[in-house]
Amino acid sequence: MADISSRLIRRVAEAADGYRTGEPVWIVSGEAPVDAVEVFDSEAEAQTAAAKPGAILHGPFVTETDDFPPVTPISVTVRLSDGTTRTIDLEESIDALFFSQPAIDKFVGPYYTQVYGGDMASRVLALASESEFVIFGHDRNTRWLPK
Repeated sequence: MADISSRLIRRVAEAADGYRTGEPVWIVSGEAPVDAVEVFDSEAEAQTAAAKPGAILHGPFVTETDDFPPVTPISVTVRLSDGTTRTIDLEESIDALFFSQPAIDKFVGPYYTQVYGGDMASRVLALASESEFVIFGHDRNTRWLPK
C-alpha cells in the first residue's frame, strides 16, 4: 500500500463529505505533491481512473444525507453594469452561487486548493477572471452558469 500523507487524507475526506447522498463514492488521488482527487459514483469508472501511474483508489465511502428539504427550482435575475438583465433558471441540484470575482477568490479558490490542489484551483480562478458574465454554481459537478 502506498504511503498516504495527512494532507491527502484531509483531501479525500473533504471530497467524500461533498457527496452527502447516502450512496457510495470512490475517490482517486494523483501523485504527491499535488495529491489531486477526483470523485466517482461508479466503482468501475474509479478503477479505470486508478489504473493511471501514481493513482490511488480510495473507498467506497458513504456519507449521510443532509436533512435539508429539497429546493424547488429558482430563477435568478441579475442586472449587469450596462443596465441589462439576465435571468437564469437554476436546477434543483444547485446549492451555492457566487456572483463576483472576489467571492470566487475568497470561497471557491481555497476550497479547490484544499480538495483538488493548487493547479486545479489556478485553472478555475483563471476561467473566472476571463469571463464577462460569471455566476459560479455549485452542485456535485461545480460549473459555470448558465450552461
